[in-house]
Amino acid sequence: MAEFNQILEECVSSLESANYDEESIRAFITRVEKVSTTGHENNILNVFESIILRANLSWVLDPKTENQLMILLSKFSPQSSILSFCSTIPKLNIGARFQLVVSLLDKLFHQHCFTNIIVRECKDLSSHDELSNMLVRVVASLPELISNKQQNSLRSHIFHHERFFTFLGFEIVNSVSELSQSVSLGKSIKTEFLSRCIGHFCRIGKADHLFSVVIPSFVAKIETDFVMQRILQKVFNGIPDVFTEGVLTCLFRAWPVRCNLVHMLGDLVLAKPKAKFVILYKLLLVKHYTTYTVPINVIGYISKVDPTHKSIVETLGKVLEVWSSASSIKHTSYEQHRYLTAVILLCVKHVDEISDQKVKDELMLSLMSGMKHHLESPDEKVRLLGMLVGEKLTSALNMESGEAKLEFEFTETEDTNLLLEIFNCPPSLPDQEFYDEQAKLLSDVRETLKSNDGYSSHKSIYTISKSSFVEMAKVKQIPLSAKEDVIEGSSRSTDKENKTLCDSDDSDDDLIPFDLPQETMFTKTPRPMYIRDCLEGLIENEDREKMEIYLHCVDELIHKNVLATKEVAVELCKVMLNLQNGYSIKEFDILRRRAITSAVVCNPKQVATYLTGEFYSEHYNLQQRMDILDILVMSAGRMSGISSDPKKAVNNVLGKKADVAENQKSNMVLDKPWKQIVQERIDKKTRRFGKVKKTTPIPTADEFGPVAGYFFFPLMASYDLKIRTLDLLGTDTIVLGRLLYALGTILYSAANSMVAHKMSSSLLEFIVPLRSHVEPFVRKACVFCISMAVVSSLAITDELCEDILEAREWLCGVINTDDDSQTRLAALDALRTLDVKARKELGTNNIAT
Repeated sequence: MAEFNQILEECVSSLESANYDEESIRAFITRVEKVSTTGHENNILNVFESIILRANLSWVLDPKTENQLMILLSKFSPQSSILSFCSTIPKLNIGARFQLVVSLLDKLFHQHCFTNIIVRECKDLSSHDELSNMLVRVVASLPELISNKQQNSLRSHIFHHERFFTFLGFEIVNSVSELSQSVSLGKSIKTEFLSRCIGHFCRIGKADHLFSVVIPSFVAKIETDFVMQRILQKVFNGIPDVFTEGVLTCLFRAWPVRCNLVHMLGDLVLAKPKAKFVILYKLLLVKHYTTYTVPINVIGYISKVDPTHKSIVETLGKVLEVWSSASSIKHTSYEQHRYLTAVILLCVKHVDEISDQKVKDELMLSLMSGMKHHLESPDEKVRLLGMLVGEKLTSALNMESGEAKLEFEFTETEDTNLLLEIFNCPPSLPDQEFYDEQAKLLSDVRETLKSNDGYSSHKSIYTISKSSFVEMAKVKQIPLSAKEDVIEGSSRSTDKENKTLCDSDDSDDDLIPFDLPQETMFTKTPRPMYIRDCLEGLIENEDREKMEIYLHCVDELIHKNVLATKEVAVELCKVMLNLQNGYSIKEFDILRRRAITSAVVCNPKQVATYLTGEFYSEHYNLQQRMDILDILVMSAGRMSGISSDPKKAVNNVLGKKADVAENQKSNMVLDKPWKQIVQERIDKKTRRFGKVKKTTPIPTADEFGPVAGYFFFPLMASYDLKIRTLDLLGTDTIVLGRLLYALGTILYSAANSMVAHKMSSSLLEFIVPLRSHVEPFVRKACVFCISMAVVSSLAITDELCEDILEAREWLCGVINTDDDSQTRLAALDALRTLDVKARKELGTNNIAT
């Protein structure tokens, strides 16, 4: 020890006296290589750090220097080398010295130093935890350390954070393979260091890159290699509690659903309380995801760990309790509620039979309570989730007893079809094709990592001048010839498409098609000729054939004689509104609404007054009241001559181009000659570089503006009235929400009219006590009303300044604090619409927040 210290002091004194010139450094390296460095690594590495900082630039730039230093570093442990380099980097500036250190680190990692570190730490049963923790933190922070000093992004470099942690994933896989071989030979290991590495890497957000290598590498091996299986179970069981949530969340999210996690985790959910809390509570009740990979993996893992299914039954009870809560339905987003529904269906799928009658009674009690709240919800999608869970859970609980089961007829949607697919799909075991896919994924990751890898291709980036950096940052301009080539190529492709379209016509195109008249079915009941005769037939309601014929004729007779219809318009609306579909006639509701809408258009003042008065009458059910709102909205849209889609108005304010629906012209296509149809298709596919002449819109009279008040104000008059069959502020929230949507659409139909300002002001005042409603459906309707008030008013900054500012403040609060995601998105669109219109009126680019 004393002899080595004396040699080291002599070398340091000679380096300082020679001012760290090239000859003295080479002499130091040669002398250190000839002596034993055991126990003196830190002292030598400190000298090495001084050499890097103070050596002459000629020695640093010498190509032989890097090889000499690598030979010297091979005498030291990789742990000490990495710690020394990472302490040196913050002291360096961009240049040759920094380039030398990063290049040495690059070579160290490519020589699999991290694999050697893991294997050494796992085999050394007496290693120090403090030094191991420091090493993990230093390795995890290495990409950030280099990128902060480097001040630019090199995506193809190994120290880019994505590539670096993918590379470390391969190093972990190699180290586990070596440890598996050591255990097979009877040697003892410990896995705390490997557990700490995986946990720390996942905690800093690099789990996706890490597991993109680890999962495909182990998914096939752990099925047959029980030694590796045991090592991995010990690794995940030894992850510290502070890292457990991050590791398990990313693992369950990335694991393929066709394989079970029991081989990787073992009985972790039963042995570790923190893991049980994360898996059964955090992943199922607190968090939610757009896909169902996590619940499928969680429930599948629990079913394998606990063959008695006791844990799944307990999980089903807890999730069903949250799912059935009225507060949960109202204060959680639909996406999270759909996620809970998927968890319940998966639990029911994996539970074959519940023998305990007490547990069955508790589950049925929670289900019935939840069904009541779901069916009372104004949101149709929530009602569908309640019906779906009710059907499947009662079927599972009453399988043995043969008791009655719930059955519903509900509309199939994308969400219900996906949930049913998850419930009905049998579990598929991994086959050779699946393992081939995993091997291909791993091969793709390896090829991506190898492409353009190595530090040598990027050495010049540290020595170029500042002006070169500025030039590289500029966007390259496309030459004009390239643009012309693109235009010529696109025009040639367009001409080719048009030629193909014209050549594809048949040889009989010159023949004019014969227009066949529509055939009329023979019936015993004659068609009515007058509106009064039709009205009497509808009142009599004698037989199905007569009823169907009169329903199809009523709309035609209204348009045939408008003057005669005005006299009986109110009576016709009364009859049609109370008409029941006793004969199960197809399109009954469509024909009935169309007839009442036509009657409203013929005599808007009297019929609208009648309908708005009947809306608060106690002689109607909820469906009839919603029919009244739909009829008023349809009538307002037809009379105003404006598109009845409010989204188009919002898009126009935001400067977006609204898509034209194809079915708008479907009724006109049959009336056009075939040559005109072909020419329109050719013109549609032809690119033109000249300015297209805009057609001047033809002005039309606004028939709705003078009578808009009869549609609007009576609907707001008695909203707080509580009658026997209607309680808008109580249980009938679905009608309240539909009422707000109807008021907003009617206001939009009266846009730019004389009464629009008063209607907008009244609507904004009307929704003030409803903005804090517990139902998300009603709050979203309030947001819709604000949007319609903005797009329908001529000047929101003058006429509605106070109301708009108050509404804007509430919208900001909704965006930040509302529980429902759809309401937040609607509020964001409304706020953007309001700000854009305010900027246009004020002529400024900034709105004070």
